[in-house]
Amino acid sequence: MLKGIALALLLCVTVSAGAQESRQLATVIYAGQIVAFASSAERLGDECFVPAAELDRLGWNASVRGSQARVVVAGRTVDTFARRRGGTDFVPLRAVVSAVGGRSEWTTESVLTVYATIRRIAVRETGIEVDVRGPVSHRVLRMDSPPRIVVDVYGARLDPGAAPETSGEFRMSQFDANTVRVVAQLNVLAEPQGGLTPEGSIRVFWSGARTVKPDPYRPSPNAPTPMTLGTPEVVSDTDDETIIQIPFQGGVPGTFSVLRDTAGVHWVNFPSARLGPNARLVDLTARAIRSGRLMDRPGGGLALRFEIEQPMGIHVGARGPNLLVRISRPKHSGGGLAGKIIVVDAGHGGTDPGASWGTLLEKDINLDIARHVARYLAEGGATVLMTREDDTFIALNDRPAMANASGAHLFISIHTNSNNIVNSTSGTFTYYHMQDPDSRALAECIQAEVVKVTGLPDHGARSDSEVYKVGGFAVLRHSRMPAVLFETAYINHERDRQKLMDPEFRRAVAEAIVRGIEVYVGNENKGRR
Repeated sequence: MLKGIALALLLCVTVSAGAQESRQLATVIYAGQIVAFASSAERLGDECFVPAAELDRLGWNASVRGSQARVVVAGRTVDTFARRRGGTDFVPLRAVVSAVGGRSEWTTESVLTVYATIRRIAVRETGIEVDVRGPVSHRVLRMDSPPRIVVDVYGARLDPGAAPETSGEFRMSQFDANTVRVVAQLNVLAEPQGGLTPEGSIRVFWSGARTVKPDPYRPSPNAPTPMTLGTPEVVSDTDDETIIQIPFQGGVPGTFSVLRDTAGVHWVNFPSARLGPNARLVDLTARAIRSGRLMDRPGGGLALRFEIEQPMGIHVGARGPNLLVRISRPKHSGGGLAGKIIVVDAGHGGTDPGASWGTLLEKDINLDIARHVARYLAEGGATVLMTREDDTFIALNDRPAMANASGAHLFISIHTNSNNIVNSTSGTFTYYHMQDPDSRALAECIQAEVVKVTGLPDHGARSDSEVYKVGGFAVLRHSRMPAVLFETAYINHERDRQKLMDPEFRRAVAEAIVRGIEVYVGNENKGRR
């Protein structure tokens, strides 16, 4: 616990009349992601002030009393100060990050990048432990040829002046500006488990394999040249689809990601790209786009940033010397709920209880939420089919088969999460299949509404390829309509579990799922609940 630190933090930032005049809006990159605050972050001098009431977007908790604030970050308590402006309390982000061992820097005049430092990496025969100070997210990969486990720590940097303590056999590198990669080579393939601990460190383990001395890293002799992008332009614009064309050279066309931030802004990221010598950063407008622009990407590379008028499917691909960004009206959207056939799938059931904690069973939680969702959808005019309406076992492949046979327009599968380390992970996910743009749009709409009511960390809309590299989730893979799998919260996390046990919480989640569906289909009455 970091108590008694309030005075020290008060000395970190001096708010003078001159500093107030230099206030400007700021963008925060935290754990490798852009964070959008409803009440914008502000740069004042060298500090960045963020709204205290929105610190849950960072997974923090904050309480404010007058000019004093208490912030809890990954189990650590920091006493600091608060400043009030326009009826909103703000706290100093850089001072709090520094107090918990993280680091931050202004990468531009208005972009603050917060990143973690790695104190220790220990690799044993059957596990990896990464001791992290500061905000991170992570990804665990299993690779072959040779067999190895890879831990990518997003939002972290290796400090050249303070190298981490290390033990065991492994490779580590600064994979990109915001990612540290740890690689453990194994004698045979193994399935990794584990994740973030309550203290914010990463523990990954496996069985049936052991670590061996890693082969030295040798870059491919045919490594691609960096991607160079030209000036983007709108080459097609109809009511159903807008196409943006970006000339490119070199690189690999698939080296990009499509993300939607918490403010609803879409980003197509090209982390290794650079601007061509004659290219221009121009503003883009179209029927579906309120604003769009190719811009420098915080952390390196380029990004196409755009705001759209309504939920749309986003697909990026290469055709000849050009990248094409297709912004399309998603399948079965428009027209509201009336006339839509929607299948609601309560995960598990019968002899398959799903995740559990004592007598609390996932199958029961899923069914309760699904019943509420079905009722609210029916009240909105939809035709609703439930894969199960009681405690019945339904085979996995039979669930999407019901949706396909009924000609359903949408498929919603409801689940409760769990993992192998108690109290290690909290929060809400919505999964879509692989890179399906229509299902991604549906997942983004649902996730955005649900996180408004849960009070839990927002893990975003994610591809099921992050869980199963090949094939994804069966219920999504076999569905022939836009389909999502929603993970409400973690049954083996104390805070999440208390919420899951609350009937009012489950009802509120159900209402939010329906609001998300309403946004997707364009209901005129969306948000009425």
